[in-house]
Amino acid sequence: MALALLAACVADIAPATAQTNGASNIEAVEPLLPPGISDFDLELYGKFAYLWNSGNEQVVEVLGNFTARMGEYELKSRDAVVWFRSVSTQGKVYLDADIFLWQGAEIIQPGGTVETGPALVVTLRTFGKQLLNIDSYSRQRDDQSDVYSEAVRARRVLEVEPADSMETAEQPVQVSPTVEQLLSQRPKVKKRIAYQADETYSEPYNGASVVLAIGNVYVAQGSPTQSGDYIEIRADAAVLFLHGDAVGSQIPGFVDESRADRPKPKRVDIDEPLEDVAPADEPTLEGRKAPRESVQEFVSAVYLEGDVVLLHGDRMIRAPRLYYDFDNDKALILDAVTRAVEPNRELPIYVRAAEIRQLDSVTYQAKDAQVTTSEFHTPHVALGAKELVFTDITPRDERGDVVGIQAGTYEAKHTTLNLDGKPLAYWPYSTGSFSEDTQAFKRAKSGYNSEFGALVETEWYLFNLLGLQEPEGYNATLRLDYFSRRGPAIGIDVDYQQEDYYGLVRSYYIRDDGQDDLGGIRNNLEPDTDNRGRLLFRHRHFLPKGWELTLENGYLSDDNFLESFERNEFENGKRNETLARLLKRQENWQYSVMANWRIN
Repeated sequence: MALALLAACVADIAPATAQTNGASNIEAVEPLLPPGISDFDLELYGKFAYLWNSGNEQVVEVLGNFTARMGEYELKSRDAVVWFRSVSTQGKVYLDADIFLWQGAEIIQPGGTVETGPALVVTLRTFGKQLLNIDSYSRQRDDQSDVYSEAVRARRVLEVEPADSMETAEQPVQVSPTVEQLLSQRPKVKKRIAYQADETYSEPYNGASVVLAIGNVYVAQGSPTQSGDYIEIRADAAVLFLHGDAVGSQIPGFVDESRADRPKPKRVDIDEPLEDVAPADEPTLEGRKAPRESVQEFVSAVYLEGDVVLLHGDRMIRAPRLYYDFDNDKALILDAVTRAVEPNRELPIYVRAAEIRQLDSVTYQAKDAQVTTSEFHTPHVALGAKELVFTDITPRDERGDVVGIQAGTYEAKHTTLNLDGKPLAYWPYSTGSFSEDTQAFKRAKSGYNSEFGALVETEWYLFNLLGLQEPEGYNATLRLDYFSRRGPAIGIDVDYQQEDYYGLVRSYYIRDDGQDDLGGIRNNLEPDTDNRGRLLFRHRHFLPKGWELTLENGYLSDDNFLESFERNEFENGKRNETLARLLKRQENWQYSVMANWRIN
């Protein structure tokens, strides 16, 4: 069903004339319109759409196979959200639209340049009409959907980096900066650094200035109101390194005062908020600033040891020793345990590593790392990596708060799947990107029974694991399992559905060292072969003129495999068979031809 919506009106303005005192009439020149506004219609295509109004904007949420065309510009994605506004300039009304492209975003420029990404935000302007060509639509709000929520968050990028105005824009279509560009443009603002401890001493060291802090050390960078960039570190002891211009009498007690004569600073409970007012019993710099307040202006780095805990947003790091370079946003953490929360399921994720380096404000490198959902030192199931590099490409504003989709890239070398600390599977190298709803791990199950022994069954999103964009309508899962009494196993499950066909693939292989226990008197059965598995393919294609083609291929290594490893399918699923069938139905009659044979 095609729906055409008129979103902007183009007014025809007759050229004006002006009469002069002379004999001739001079025709007034119509002002040139800005190049940042197109004259082409904006055509939107998709499977289903929700339409509603929000303030002075019209909102269109398109689900499935979204395409937008305006002249030679073409925008594509799986889903999209479009905000329309009518704006007037020089007596003409034009359409001002923000478009959020979600999943498989692609923008094709007139010159053939293609820009892609998991999600993109586009601003466009046109004097043309808005034409919505949708198979089906509903005039109701859908502002609670996941797609719209992501769109609202991503649109906040325009608050950080607004599109060029109509007067200054050189093209009618503007793509918001990539996350990497936003991060590189983020201004470097010197953040406030504060600290407190039971005892503090100032000392010269190799021509530099340091402050020794002992007992209940607390160091904070930034402001609590800037939640995204606020860092808190607690430890038993610390050394604060100061800039060179802090050497000398600028720091109270540094050279001019002896430790014996200097009163100890007042002890402060680390759970209490930091005070900005200096205690009266501490000397001040130039009669105004307390030592702690003076030092915070010169702190460049800090070394901490003894039960170190670093908090940064919802992330937590524990380590015996930590060095943090505040000037360059670099850190070295030894024997680290990090904890973060997976945003969709609120599942805790633990990363243990012999060494973690923060290379800059967004890049982290871990060596001898293992990733797990267990808080135990030796988790039952974990992913190991000799080296893991993670880059956070989530767009943030100057306060450090997220203004777009949480996303990142990763690079892993020598990855293993570990069970009780022992590797079961190995992958030499993997790299890819992910966002909040894109991750490699799907689910895991562990347990024990008399037939299989200790078992671990895991499922992984195959396309994400390989760093590939998942095609529309396809879902692929990699299965990696281990059974202590049977052996390791691997399988791939694929489901797909398109407009005129659908189907599935089921595959599984295990090098079986055990015996089948099928119940009753069928116990301790030796399999016919140690190489056991299955391959199932089912496909149905809808052909022109009402014809339908069905293809099936079902291979089983032995008679008992399905009953032993896929009991539910054996008891309730369709029988495995190999066939080809051509079928046509019309009114009250049906014609079919089928060939069926066994391959094992």
